[in-house]
Formats: sequence, C-alpha cells, structure tokens
Amino acid sequence: MNVDMIAGTPMEAAYLAKSPHPDLQHLQVLLDKLGATYEGGFPDRTDAEIRAIAAPTLITVGDADMVSLEHAVEFLRLRGGDVNGDFVGVPASQLAVFPGTTHFFGLARTDLVRDVVVGFLDDASA
Repeated sequence: MNVDMIAGTPMEAAYLAKSPHPDLQHLQVLLDKLGATYEGGFPDRTDAEIRAIAAPTLITVGDADMVSLEHAVEFLRLRGGDVNGDFVGVPASQLAVFPGTTHFFGLARTDLVRDVVVGFLDDASA
C-alpha cells in the first residue's frame, strides 16, 4: 500500500490532521507497517511470543480487506481462538469480520463496529 492509494480518503485526512509528523513520507512509513502480511510468520514476533500475550485480543478485518481472512484466522488461532465455544466457552481472543468494509475504513463505520468493540472491551475488563 502506498500514499497514492489513499490520497483524498478519510484515512489520509485523519493522519495529516492528527500526526505529529503530518507529511506523506511519515504516512508511508505507517502504511508499510500496517501493510505487513502473514507469510510464514508475523513480522518481529515469533508464534510463541504471540501465543504468550496475556491480554484478550479482538482481531478485526473487513470482508473487502487487503488483510486476508486466512491471515486473521491464523492470528486468532495463535491467540487461542478458533475453538468450539459451545463446549469450552467463548475464548478471550475473538475475530470480527465486518461486512462491506476494510479494517481501515471500518473504523469510520461506528454504527457497524461500536457494539462489537464495546462488548469485547466490557467482557475483557470483567
């Protein structure tokens, strides 16, 4: 992903308005970090390190996302999710796939994500 791909989008506008470094060069660095993909491992972390994270994890993606569902599911599995919650209970780490959006632009759809995120945070803090 590069800055030209998001030119004129709400994501670009939000970055430029809020960043301590509101320029396209720093935005590209951020996009490079956000665009990392799962290809035999997650950048900078081993599978064991990901499994060892103690905090509950909510993984969010959109069904029109550049992040593949396989990537999200692999991360969910490493976090102890993808189990039969009917028999073992709902896991602390969860996956939300939002329809008609991406993980970037889903954040602008508060009507779509609010209940999922707030519900997860409320359960995680109990």
